[in-house]
Amino acid sequence: AVPLLQAPSPATGVLQSWLVKAQAQVSVCQNDVRFLVSLGRLHSRLGQHEAASEHLERALLLAPEDPQALRAFSAVLQDLGDPSAAAQVLAMLPPGSQPDPWGPNDLSANKANPRMASQALPAVHSGVSAKHETESGRWKTLLSLTAGRERNPLGVSSQSNITLTLPGLDPSQPVIITLPIDEASRPRPAAYTQFSAAAQYNAGSGTATANPSEWSLQLGSRVRQVPTQAQAGFAVLEAAIDHQRRYAASPWGHYTNASGAYLDSRTGIRFGQAALGAGLVGGIGACQGRVGAEWLDRRYLSNKVLDGRQRVGVAQLACTPALSFTVKKGMESPRDPGRPGGAQELLEMRVRGAWGRWAWEFDRGHLSDERGYSALIESGAVRDQRRWGARLERVLLSFGGQAADACQACPAVQLVAGAELQRRQSNINLFESNNLGAYMALQFTN
Repeated sequence: AVPLLQAPSPATGVLQSWLVKAQAQVSVCQNDVRFLVSLGRLHSRLGQHEAASEHLERALLLAPEDPQALRAFSAVLQDLGDPSAAAQVLAMLPPGSQPDPWGPNDLSANKANPRMASQALPAVHSGVSAKHETESGRWKTLLSLTAGRERNPLGVSSQSNITLTLPGLDPSQPVIITLPIDEASRPRPAAYTQFSAAAQYNAGSGTATANPSEWSLQLGSRVRQVPTQAQAGFAVLEAAIDHQRRYAASPWGHYTNASGAYLDSRTGIRFGQAALGAGLVGGIGACQGRVGAEWLDRRYLSNKVLDGRQRVGVAQLACTPALSFTVKKGMESPRDPGRPGGAQELLEMRVRGAWGRWAWEFDRGHLSDERGYSALIESGAVRDQRRWGARLERVLLSFGGQAADACQACPAVQLVAGAELQRRQSNINLFESNNLGAYMALQFTN
Protein backbone atom coordinates (compact mmCIF):
# COMPACT_ATOMS: atom_id res chain seq x y z
CA ALA A 1 0.00 0.00 0.00
CA VAL A 2 2.91 2.37 0.60
CA PRO A 3 6.18 2.26 -1.37
CA LEU A 4 9.54 1.98 0.41
CA LEU A 5 10.47 5.57 -0.36
CA GLN A 6 13.91 6.53 -1.61
CA ALA A 7 15.49 9.96 -2.03
CA PRO A 8 14.78 12.25 -3.76
CA SER A 9 11.26 12.64 -2.48
CA PRO A 10 8.28 12.58 -4.89
CA ALA A 11 6.06 15.63 -5.28
CA THR A 12 3.79 16.58 -2.41
CA GLY A 13 0.67 15.54 -4.30
CA VAL A 14 2.06 12.05 -4.86
CA LEU A 15 3.03 11.72 -1.19
CA GLN A 16 -0.46 12.75 -0.08
CA SER A 17 -2.11 10.18 -2.37
CA TRP A 18 0.19 7.48 -0.99
CA LEU A 19 -0.63 8.58 2.55
CA VAL A 20 -4.37 8.22 1.98
CA LYS A 21 -3.88 4.66 0.69
CA ALA A 22 -1.50 3.74 3.50
CA GLN A 23 -3.75 5.01 6.29
CA ALA A 24 -6.49 2.70 5.07
CA GLN A 25 -4.16 -0.26 5.71
CA VAL A 26 -2.87 0.64 9.18
CA SER A 27 -5.11 -1.86 10.97
CA VAL A 28 -3.86 -4.68 8.70
CA CYS A 29 -0.16 -3.75 8.57
CA GLN A 30 0.41 -2.28 12.03
CA ASN A 31 2.84 -5.08 12.95
CA ASP A 32 4.95 -4.75 9.78
CA VAL A 33 8.13 -2.79 10.54
CA ARG A 34 8.82 -1.83 6.89
CA PHE A 35 5.27 -0.50 6.54
CA LEU A 36 5.52 1.53 9.77
CA VAL A 37 8.88 3.04 8.81
CA SER A 38 7.64 4.04 5.37
CA LEU A 39 4.43 5.47 6.78
CA GLY A 40 6.44 7.43 9.33
CA ARG A 41 8.64 8.85 6.56
CA LEU A 42 5.54 9.84 4.59
CA HIS A 43 4.18 11.83 7.52
CA SER A 44 7.60 13.37 8.10
CA ARG A 45 7.98 14.52 4.48
CA LEU A 46 4.57 16.17 4.73
CA GLY A 47 5.60 18.01 7.90
CA GLN A 48 3.45 15.87 10.20
CA HIS A 49 6.24 15.02 12.62
CA GLU A 50 4.10 14.07 15.63
CA ALA A 51 2.18 11.53 13.54
CA ALA A 52 5.47 10.23 12.14
CA SER A 53 6.90 9.68 15.63
CA GLU A 54 3.85 7.60 16.63
CA HIS A 55 4.39 5.05 13.84
CA LEU A 56 8.17 4.99 14.23
CA GLU A 57 7.93 4.40 17.97
CA ARG A 58 5.78 1.33 17.28
CA ALA A 59 8.29 0.13 14.70
CA LEU A 60 11.06 0.33 17.30
CA LEU A 61 8.94 -1.57 19.81
CA LEU A 62 8.70 -4.38 17.27
CA ALA A 63 12.35 -4.15 16.13
CA PRO A 64 14.49 -2.09 18.57
CA GLU A 65 17.69 -2.43 16.49
CA ASP A 66 16.24 -1.88 13.02
CA PRO A 67 18.61 0.62 11.31
CA GLN A 68 15.99 2.25 9.11
CA ALA A 69 13.57 2.72 12.00
CA LEU A 70 16.35 4.18 14.17
CA ARG A 71 17.49 6.58 11.45
CA ALA A 72 13.93 7.67 10.64
CA PHE A 73 13.06 8.23 14.31
CA SER A 74 16.29 10.19 14.82
CA ALA A 75 15.40 12.46 11.90
CA VAL A 76 11.89 13.05 13.29
CA LEU A 77 13.28 13.94 16.73
CA GLN A 78 15.56 16.44 14.99
CA ASP A 79 12.57 17.95 13.16
CA LEU A 80 10.67 18.15 16.47
CA GLY A 81 13.56 20.14 17.90
CA ASP A 82 15.37 17.58 20.05
CA PRO A 83 18.89 17.08 18.62
CA SER A 84 20.20 15.57 21.87
CA ALA A 85 17.65 12.74 21.75
CA ALA A 86 18.17 12.42 17.99
CA ALA A 87 21.90 11.90 18.49
CA GLN A 88 21.28 9.34 21.25
CA VAL A 89 18.94 7.34 19.01
CA LEU A 90 21.45 7.47 16.15
CA ALA A 91 24.15 6.15 18.52
CA MET A 92 22.05 2.99 18.98
CA LEU A 93 22.65 1.90 15.34
CA PRO A 94 24.21 -1.56 15.14
CA PRO A 95 27.84 -1.60 13.89
CA GLY A 96 28.16 -1.90 10.10
CA SER A 97 24.64 -0.62 9.34
CA GLN A 98 23.95 0.24 5.72
CA PRO A 99 23.63 3.94 4.74
CA ASP A 100 20.21 5.52 4.93
CA PRO A 101 18.59 5.63 1.43
CA TRP A 102 16.95 8.89 2.41
CA GLY A 103 20.33 10.55 3.05
CA PRO A 104 22.22 11.32 6.30
CA ASN A 105 20.59 13.01 9.25
CA ASP A 106 21.50 16.66 9.68
CA LEU A 107 22.82 16.91 13.23
CA SER A 108 25.01 19.97 12.68
CA ALA A 109 25.72 22.13 15.71
CA ASN A 110 23.77 25.15 14.49
CA LYS A 111 20.50 23.22 14.74
CA ALA A 112 18.15 24.33 17.49
CA ASN A 113 18.45 22.57 20.81
CA PRO A 114 15.23 22.11 22.78
CA ARG A 115 16.71 20.90 26.09
CA MET A 116 13.87 21.57 28.47
CA ALA A 117 14.54 23.78 31.45
CA SER A 118 14.08 22.51 35.00
CA GLN A 119 10.69 21.26 36.16
CA ALA A 120 10.01 24.74 37.61
CA LEU A 121 7.45 25.39 34.86
CA PRO A 122 4.34 23.19 35.09
CA ALA A 123 3.23 21.57 31.86
CA VAL A 124 0.69 23.55 29.83
CA HIS A 125 -1.21 20.46 28.67
CA SER A 126 0.37 18.23 26.07
CA GLY A 127 0.37 19.29 22.45
CA VAL A 128 2.50 20.10 19.43
CA SER A 129 4.61 23.19 20.03
CA ALA A 130 4.95 25.55 17.12
CA LYS A 131 8.42 26.61 16.06
CA HIS A 132 9.99 29.69 14.54
CA GLU A 133 13.54 28.99 13.41
CA THR A 134 16.43 31.42 13.16
CA GLU A 135 20.12 30.87 12.49
CA SER A 136 20.94 30.82 16.21
CA GLY A 137 17.99 28.99 17.74
CA ARG A 138 14.33 28.15 17.73
CA TRP A 139 11.22 29.56 19.36
CA LYS A 140 8.28 27.39 20.35
CA THR A 141 5.02 28.93 21.47
CA LEU A 142 1.76 27.54 22.78
CA LEU A 143 -1.56 29.17 23.67
CA SER A 144 -4.22 27.16 25.46
CA LEU A 145 -7.81 27.90 26.45
CA THR A 146 -9.19 25.39 28.96
CA ALA A 147 -12.68 24.90 30.34
CA GLY A 148 -13.37 22.37 33.06
CA ARG A 149 -15.12 21.47 36.26
CA GLU A 150 -13.64 20.43 39.63
CA ARG A 151 -15.19 19.03 42.81
CA ASN A 152 -12.96 21.09 45.13
CA PRO A 153 -11.26 23.97 43.28
CA LEU A 154 -10.15 25.63 46.53
CA GLY A 155 -8.52 22.46 47.85
CA VAL A 156 -10.14 22.89 51.28
CA SER A 157 -10.58 20.20 53.92
CA SER A 158 -13.35 17.68 53.43
CA GLN A 159 -14.05 17.63 57.20
CA SER A 160 -17.38 18.97 58.44
CA ASN A 161 -16.01 20.13 61.80
CA ILE A 162 -12.78 21.03 63.59
CA THR A 163 -11.65 19.92 67.03
CA LEU A 164 -9.74 22.44 69.19
CA THR A 165 -7.73 21.59 72.31
CA LEU A 166 -7.84 24.42 74.86
CA PRO A 167 -5.91 24.61 78.15
CA GLY A 168 -8.06 24.07 81.23
CA LEU A 169 -7.64 24.83 84.91
CA ASP A 170 -6.03 21.41 85.26
CA PRO A 171 -3.10 21.10 82.78
CA SER A 172 -3.62 17.32 82.64
CA GLN A 173 -7.25 17.75 81.51
CA PRO A 174 -7.46 20.10 78.50
CA VAL A 175 -10.81 21.35 77.26
CA ILE A 176 -11.81 19.81 73.92
CA ILE A 177 -14.26 21.77 71.74
CA THR A 178 -15.69 20.61 68.40
CA LEU A 179 -16.91 23.36 66.08
CA PRO A 180 -18.71 23.00 62.75
CA ILE A 181 -16.96 24.33 59.65
CA ASP A 182 -19.00 26.91 57.78
CA GLU A 183 -20.63 25.57 54.62
CA ALA A 184 -18.92 28.27 52.53
CA SER A 185 -15.52 26.87 53.62
CA ARG A 186 -16.27 23.27 52.63
CA PRO A 187 -15.65 21.62 49.23
CA ARG A 188 -18.02 22.81 46.52
CA PRO A 189 -17.90 21.85 42.83
CA ALA A 190 -17.43 24.64 40.32
CA ALA A 191 -16.67 25.25 36.66
CA TYR A 192 -13.58 27.21 35.64
CA THR A 193 -11.84 28.67 32.62
CA GLN A 194 -8.09 29.02 32.28
CA PHE A 195 -5.87 30.78 29.76
CA SER A 196 -2.26 29.65 29.42
CA ALA A 197 0.60 30.98 27.31
CA ALA A 198 4.10 29.56 27.04
CA ALA A 199 7.19 30.31 24.96
CA GLN A 200 10.49 28.47 24.79
CA TYR A 201 13.72 29.42 23.05
CA ASN A 202 16.43 26.81 22.47
CA ALA A 203 19.92 27.21 21.07
CA GLY A 204 23.15 25.27 20.90
CA SER A 205 26.79 25.92 20.14
CA GLY A 206 30.00 23.95 19.79
CA THR A 207 30.42 20.57 18.11
CA ALA A 208 30.34 16.97 19.23
CA THR A 209 34.13 17.12 19.83
CA ALA A 210 34.41 20.68 21.18
CA ASN A 211 32.34 21.00 24.35
CA PRO A 212 28.77 21.13 22.97
CA SER A 213 26.71 23.74 24.83
CA GLU A 214 22.92 23.93 25.05
CA TRP A 215 20.66 26.76 26.25
CA SER A 216 16.93 26.89 26.95
CA LEU A 217 14.75 29.82 28.00
CA GLN A 218 11.13 29.34 29.10
CA LEU A 219 8.44 31.93 29.81
CA GLY A 220 4.91 31.11 30.89
CA SER A 221 1.74 32.47 32.44
CA ARG A 222 -1.63 31.11 33.55
CA VAL A 223 -4.82 32.90 34.57
CA ARG A 224 -7.76 30.99 36.06
CA GLN A 225 -11.29 32.29 36.62
CA VAL A 226 -13.98 30.51 38.68
CA PRO A 227 -17.25 32.48 38.30
CA THR A 228 -19.12 30.87 41.23
CA GLN A 229 -16.10 30.79 43.58
CA ALA A 230 -14.08 33.89 42.76
CA GLN A 231 -11.57 33.14 45.54
CA ALA A 232 -10.41 30.04 43.63
CA GLY A 233 -9.02 32.17 40.80
CA PHE A 234 -5.33 32.96 40.43
CA ALA A 235 -2.65 34.34 38.11
CA VAL A 236 0.86 32.91 37.74
CA LEU A 237 3.96 34.23 35.95
CA GLU A 238 6.99 31.98 35.50
CA ALA A 239 10.43 32.07 33.88
CA ALA A 240 13.33 29.62 33.72
CA ILE A 241 16.72 29.42 32.02
CA ASP A 242 18.83 26.29 31.69
CA HIS A 243 22.35 25.69 30.39
CA GLN A 244 24.31 22.48 30.00
CA ARG A 245 27.74 21.75 28.57
CA ARG A 246 29.28 18.39 27.83
CA TYR A 247 32.98 17.58 28.01
CA ALA A 248 34.30 17.18 24.45
CA ALA A 249 33.06 13.87 23.00
CA SER A 250 32.18 12.53 26.46
CA PRO A 251 28.51 11.84 27.26
CA TRP A 252 29.05 13.61 30.61
CA GLY A 253 28.92 17.28 31.47
CA HIS A 254 27.43 19.81 33.87
CA TYR A 255 24.32 21.96 34.02
CA THR A 256 23.10 25.10 35.76
CA ASN A 257 19.63 26.61 35.84
CA ALA A 258 17.66 29.42 37.42
CA SER A 259 13.93 30.02 37.69
CA GLY A 260 11.44 32.41 39.19
CA ALA A 261 7.68 32.48 39.75
CA TYR A 262 5.04 34.83 41.11
CA LEU A 263 1.53 33.81 42.20
CA ASP A 264 -1.39 36.10 42.99
CA SER A 265 -4.43 34.26 44.35
CA ARG A 266 -7.90 35.69 44.79
CA THR A 267 -7.84 34.27 48.34
CA GLY A 268 -5.26 36.96 49.16
CA ILE A 269 -2.23 34.65 49.07
CA ARG A 270 0.64 36.21 47.11
CA PHE A 271 4.17 34.93 46.94
CA GLY A 272 7.29 35.05 44.80
CA GLN A 273 10.06 32.50 44.61
CA ALA A 274 13.49 32.19 43.02
CA ALA A 275 15.55 29.03 42.57
CA LEU A 276 19.08 28.08 41.47
CA GLY A 277 20.25 24.60 40.51
CA ALA A 278 23.47 22.91 39.40
CA GLY A 279 24.86 19.43 38.92
CA LEU A 280 26.10 16.76 36.50
CA VAL A 281 24.41 15.59 33.31
CA GLY A 282 25.15 12.42 31.37
CA GLY A 283 23.83 9.93 28.85
CA ILE A 284 22.58 6.55 30.04
CA GLY A 285 21.78 4.45 26.98
CA ALA A 286 18.93 6.20 25.15
CA CYS A 287 18.23 8.33 28.24
CA GLN A 288 19.73 11.48 29.71
CA GLY A 289 20.17 11.80 33.45
CA ARG A 290 20.88 14.64 35.86
CA VAL A 291 22.05 14.62 39.47
CA GLY A 292 22.43 17.87 41.36
CA ALA A 293 21.15 20.25 44.01
CA GLU A 294 18.62 23.08 44.09
CA TRP A 295 18.29 26.10 46.36
CA LEU A 296 14.93 27.90 46.53
CA ASP A 297 13.82 31.02 48.38
CA ARG A 298 10.07 31.71 48.75
CA ARG A 299 8.65 35.01 50.07
CA TYR A 300 4.97 35.45 50.96
CA LEU A 301 3.89 39.04 50.46
CA SER A 302 0.63 38.32 52.26
CA ASN A 303 2.07 36.56 55.34
CA LYS A 304 5.80 36.84 56.14
CA VAL A 305 5.57 34.11 58.78
CA LEU A 306 5.32 31.51 55.99
CA ASP A 307 8.58 32.50 54.24
CA GLY A 308 11.09 29.69 53.81
CA ARG A 309 14.25 28.43 52.12
CA GLN A 310 14.61 25.01 50.52
CA ARG A 311 17.73 22.89 49.99
CA VAL A 312 17.03 19.73 48.01
CA GLY A 313 18.89 17.08 46.07
CA VAL A 314 17.54 16.46 42.56
CA ALA A 315 17.72 13.41 40.27
CA GLN A 316 16.17 13.37 36.79
CA LEU A 317 15.98 10.82 34.00
CA ALA A 318 14.51 11.64 30.57
CA CYS A 319 14.18 8.85 28.00
CA THR A 320 13.10 8.56 24.39
CA PRO A 321 10.40 8.63 23.17
CA ALA A 322 8.61 10.62 25.88
CA LEU A 323 9.20 9.47 29.43
CA SER A 324 10.73 11.39 32.34
CA PHE A 325 11.20 10.80 36.05
CA THR A 326 12.14 13.40 38.69
CA VAL A 327 12.75 13.03 42.43
CA LYS A 328 13.59 15.76 44.95
CA LYS A 329 14.46 15.30 48.62
CA GLY A 330 15.56 17.87 51.18
CA MET A 331 14.56 20.39 53.82
CA GLU A 332 12.75 23.70 54.03
CA SER A 333 13.86 26.06 56.79
CA PRO A 334 11.55 28.88 57.97
CA ARG A 335 12.76 32.46 58.00
CA ASP A 336 10.58 33.11 61.04
CA PRO A 337 11.33 30.73 63.96
CA GLY A 338 7.69 30.97 64.97
CA ARG A 339 6.31 29.47 61.74
CA PRO A 340 3.78 26.71 62.57
CA GLY A 341 5.47 23.34 62.38
CA GLY A 342 8.97 24.82 62.05
CA ALA A 343 11.32 23.22 59.52
CA GLN A 344 9.92 20.68 57.05
CA GLU A 345 11.34 17.51 55.53
CA LEU A 346 10.30 17.22 51.88
CA LEU A 347 10.09 14.44 49.29
CA GLU A 348 8.65 14.89 45.77
CA MET A 349 8.46 12.44 42.88
CA ARG A 350 7.01 12.95 39.40
CA VAL A 351 6.68 10.69 36.35
CA ARG A 352 5.53 11.96 32.95
CA GLY A 353 4.95 10.07 29.75
CA ALA A 354 3.32 10.21 26.32
CA TRP A 355 2.30 7.65 23.76
CA GLY A 356 0.73 8.63 20.48
CA ARG A 357 -2.21 10.88 21.30
CA TRP A 358 -2.10 10.06 25.02
CA ALA A 359 -0.18 11.88 27.77
CA TRP A 360 -0.09 11.08 31.47
CA GLU A 361 1.50 12.32 34.68
CA PHE A 362 1.75 11.02 38.23
CA ASP A 363 3.25 12.82 41.22
CA ARG A 364 3.65 12.07 44.91
CA GLY A 365 4.79 14.28 47.77
CA HIS A 366 5.54 13.86 51.47
CA LEU A 367 5.89 16.64 54.04
CA SER A 368 6.83 16.19 57.69
CA ASP A 369 7.06 19.05 60.19
CA GLU A 370 9.82 19.43 62.75
CA ARG A 371 7.48 20.14 65.67
CA GLY A 372 3.79 20.40 66.54
CA TYR A 373 1.79 22.55 64.16
CA SER A 374 -0.38 24.19 66.83
CA ALA A 375 -1.16 23.47 70.46
CA LEU A 376 -4.83 24.14 69.66
CA ILE A 377 -5.07 21.46 66.93
CA GLU A 378 -4.92 17.74 67.77
CA SER A 379 -3.13 18.53 71.06
CA GLY A 380 -0.07 19.89 69.25
CA ALA A 381 0.41 16.90 66.91
CA VAL A 382 3.37 16.97 64.51
CA ARG A 383 1.94 17.16 61.01
CA ASP A 384 2.73 14.32 58.59
CA GLN A 385 1.20 14.93 55.18
CA ARG A 386 1.15 12.93 51.93
CA ARG A 387 -0.05 14.06 48.54
CA TRP A 388 -0.91 12.14 45.34
CA GLY A 389 -1.79 13.55 41.96
CA ALA A 390 -2.56 12.06 38.53
CA ARG A 391 -3.44 13.48 35.11
CA LEU A 392 -4.48 11.77 31.87
CA GLU A 393 -4.96 13.52 28.51
CA ARG A 394 -5.87 12.59 24.98
CA VAL A 395 -5.67 14.64 21.79
CA LEU A 396 -9.09 14.35 20.15
CA LEU A 397 -8.51 16.48 17.04
CA SER A 398 -5.39 17.93 15.43
CA PHE A 399 -5.24 19.99 12.25
CA GLY A 400 -3.61 22.98 10.58
CA GLY A 401 -0.05 24.18 10.85
CA GLN A 402 2.74 22.34 9.08
CA ALA A 403 0.39 19.70 7.71
CA ALA A 404 -0.69 22.20 5.05
CA ASP A 405 2.07 23.16 2.60
CA ALA A 406 0.06 26.14 1.42
CA CYS A 407 -0.20 27.63 4.89
CA GLN A 408 3.05 27.24 6.82
CA ALA A 409 2.18 30.30 8.91
CA CYS A 410 -1.29 29.04 9.89
CA PRO A 411 -1.66 28.00 13.53
CA ALA A 412 -1.77 24.33 14.39
CA VAL A 413 -4.85 23.53 16.47
CA GLN A 414 -5.52 20.68 18.88
CA LEU A 415 -8.57 19.74 20.91
CA VAL A 416 -7.55 17.94 24.11
CA ALA A 417 -9.64 16.18 26.76
CA GLY A 418 -8.27 15.33 30.18
CA ALA A 419 -8.95 14.36 33.78
CA GLU A 420 -7.07 15.20 36.99
CA LEU A 421 -7.07 13.75 40.50
CA GLN A 422 -5.53 15.36 43.62
CA ARG A 423 -5.57 13.74 47.05
CA ARG A 424 -3.98 14.97 50.28
CA GLN A 425 -3.86 12.90 53.47
CA SER A 426 -2.63 13.97 56.90
CA ASN A 427 -2.65 12.82 60.50
CA ILE A 428 -4.28 16.23 61.19
CA ASN A 429 -7.71 16.08 59.57
CA LEU A 430 -7.77 19.81 58.90
CA PHE A 431 -5.18 19.33 56.12
CA GLU A 432 -6.94 16.50 54.28
CA SER A 433 -8.58 17.24 50.92
CA ASN A 434 -9.64 15.58 47.65
CA ASN A 435 -10.22 17.03 44.22
CA LEU A 436 -11.34 15.45 40.95
CA GLY A 437 -11.80 17.35 37.72
CA ALA A 438 -12.27 17.02 33.97
CA TYR A 439 -11.51 19.55 31.25
CA MET A 440 -11.36 20.30 27.53
CA ALA A 441 -8.53 22.42 26.12
CA LEU A 442 -8.18 24.16 22.77
CA GLN A 443 -4.52 24.73 21.90
CA PHE A 444 -2.99 26.98 19.28
CA THR A 445 0.61 27.02 18.03
CA ASN A 446 2.06 29.30 15.38
